[in-house]
Amino acid sequence: MTTTDPGVIETATTEGAETTGQSLLTRGCGPVAPLVTTVLRPLAHDAVRIGEGFLGDLQRGNRKTSIPRGHEHLTEQQAWTNLDNAAARRVGEPYHGPVYEDGEVFKWLEAVAWQEGLEADQIMADWLDRYSDLAARAQADDGYFSTFNQAAGKRGRYEWISYDHEIFNMATLIQAAVAQYRASGRTVLLEVACRAADHMAETFGFGQREELCGHPLIEMALVELYRVTQNPRYLELASYFVEHRGHGTLTDPTWQGWKSVYFSDRIPVRETVYPEGHAVRAVYFAAGPLTSQSRPVTGSSSTRSAPSGTTWLRPKCMSTGRSERAGRGGVRRPVRAAQRPRLWRDLCGRRVDPVELAAVAGHR
Repeated sequence: MTTTDPGVIETATTEGAETTGQSLLTRGCGPVAPLVTTVLRPLAHDAVRIGEGFLGDLQRGNRKTSIPRGHEHLTEQQAWTNLDNAAARRVGEPYHGPVYEDGEVFKWLEAVAWQEGLEADQIMADWLDRYSDLAARAQADDGYFSTFNQAAGKRGRYEWISYDHEIFNMATLIQAAVAQYRASGRTVLLEVACRAADHMAETFGFGQREELCGHPLIEMALVELYRVTQNPRYLELASYFVEHRGHGTLTDPTWQGWKSVYFSDRIPVRETVYPEGHAVRAVYFAAGPLTSQSRPVTGSSSTRSAPSGTTWLRPKCMSTGRSERAGRGGVRRPVRAAQRPRLWRDLCGRRVDPVELAAVAGHR
């Protein structure tokens, strides 16, 4: 255990502060960093060192195997080619990977950032610097980021907003940037994240383009970006995305026939009694309203919370598929997560027992 005080929020003035015009906060914190004093709060990023045992083995495996394998996978998928094409402002180039391939890049970069912040590693440091610079060059001049549309020109911006993961991918960018700043003080990707968030704030909101992404995540990402930069527009945009979901505005532009419940868009968050929808989306969105409420974020006394009597579905109900009452008098059955064909292909190719791995990972 280190002597780091988990209650201290470090303030730093860095190059990244030029983006916000203010000092940056939460250096040294972990993925979630409330700005106000609370009875229970997350420990600082380096407050605990894991030694031997199950968790220690997982952490060492992440550093030695999972993160390097992640880089190999992204290279095989040609994710870097997507970014290179966008950086060179090429249009109409072949696109590689699924629509959320940019998100795969930034999720991996986030993992690299937290690991490198715990234990200095020159290869990981080079990855952080190289790919953060590439992302900065790939970003559109107005802050928009989607190699699927920028370089491949598949569709117009936000044309398939419920399906193409544009906002979701920018959310992963923001989370990776926050991780880099908090773990090591890097600000190159943070400036990219602020430009992306500014672009979204100028595009979406009440009285502007009143739409939202089919895949929640931006809510949490914007709250943590606010906690770093103190820019209130990011908190306001997070609140918009929380409040606007649940009104049945999302439709499926594909042949798959997904309904509002799949997008967690059937019922407003203040009226819901349990999370529903695609398993990943539902969990991300359940975390969004919790992180974006006024008191945990800013200390305001005007906290707006879920209605009295709201209860969350027990995990065992989520897995057994039992129907539960879902607000507005409806009865809904939880929706299973989408299949993972690439994961299955990887497992088969590596002769890993998918049932055993799925049990460890919590997949049903």
